Amino acid sequence: MKMQFAFLLMSLASFARAGNFNDDVAQLTDATFDTTISSGTWIVDFYAPWCGHCKKLAPEWSQLATRIKPIAGAAAVDATANKGTTNKYNVSGYPSIKIFMDGGKRVVDYKGVRDAKHLEQFVNKMLKSPVEELDEESFANFINSTAVAFVLVSDTDVPSDFVELFKASALNWQAESHFGLIKTKPKLLSGVEGLPGVVAFSDGEVRETLSASKPEGMVQFIDDNHLALVPELGVGSFYRVTHSGRRTVIAVVDPYKDSRTTTVKNELREMAKAAPHGKNYRFGWLDALKWPEFAEQVNIQSMDYPVVLVVDAPQKIHYVHRNSTYGRKQFLTEVELGNVPAEGEGASWLAWINPGPTGILVAIGVVMVGITLVFSVSDASEPEPHQKSA
Repeated sequence: MKMQFAFLLMSLASFARAGNFNDDVAQLTDATFDTTISSGTWIVDFYAPWCGHCKKLAPEWSQLATRIKPIAGAAAVDATANKGTTNKYNVSGYPSIKIFMDGGKRVVDYKGVRDAKHLEQFVNKMLKSPVEELDEESFANFINSTAVAFVLVSDTDVPSDFVELFKASALNWQAESHFGLIKTKPKLLSGVEGLPGVVAFSDGEVRETLSASKPEGMVQFIDDNHLALVPELGVGSFYRVTHSGRRTVIAVVDPYKDSRTTTVKNELREMAKAAPHGKNYRFGWLDALKWPEFAEQVNIQSMDYPVVLVVDAPQKIHYVHRNSTYGRKQFLTEVELGNVPAEGEGASWLAWINPGPTGILVAIGVVMVGITLVFSVSDASEPEPHQKSA
């Protein structure tokens, strides 16, 4: 009995050390990491044994390892026990997923959905050429089968340095978007001006073009258009969109029973396509029934659906369209003017002191109240304003 109990303890310890992965997942340490990734392609899960998300990922990771076995390796690193490797690659959250290529010289973060299917698609994509060669027939399928695509419409008049710049951009953004090259102008682009050059597509629709005469605009062009116009936000996309360097306009909707959902999404799509809002914000929609926790955090009730809000995720601030006297497009303008109160964990009474009529009036009011308190009650201290966490 004692031997059986000891064996069970050993088995459980081994199970814990392995992070609940199957035998196809290579368990790497500080001592073995560099040698392992020095050859072939490796996708690595940096995990913590106590992390709930990591435990949920483990069976998916095992499936991935088995599926990609012929073309790449899948490994796992206990980040809490291998600080040397963890610090070297700036791992600060768990799980963190990175793919290592070219002998470990090229390292790319994975920001998508954490399941075996999407991870396998990511590995296959990264193993292909960053730029796909297209012809008239494959062009249509290319732009319609991806949410975001960039196509260089090239001919003999396109400067070689512009082509090289496009290829370098494709390599840099390979994990995020799809890039193609076609040497003759396809019929589908017969009415598009500004070519030869690069065309940005979203869901098969022309979004913007960059003429080959303006190579200096390539970086900004890719950044402006590398996300879909109005994607659904959820696991794998919410963080990516809301932390992409711009505030995000989010429509919180009931997509099943509320007929207004389509109208709201179309409004956001038009805003995303037009200046100035299209350049200043990212856009997306969120299924309130799938993510009730989000609605609760931003203090939105089911009776409010559909509702639009502006989220500044890094600052932990959001602005909700609660004033029905103006429309959704005007709401963005009111946010920019400082006429919409900031909410969320990052919003304090200082958030009211901002440009705009409302901010100025509140600031003056705060100052006047402060003066009154100083002169009327010398030993009184100002109470902390109540803020609801988001």
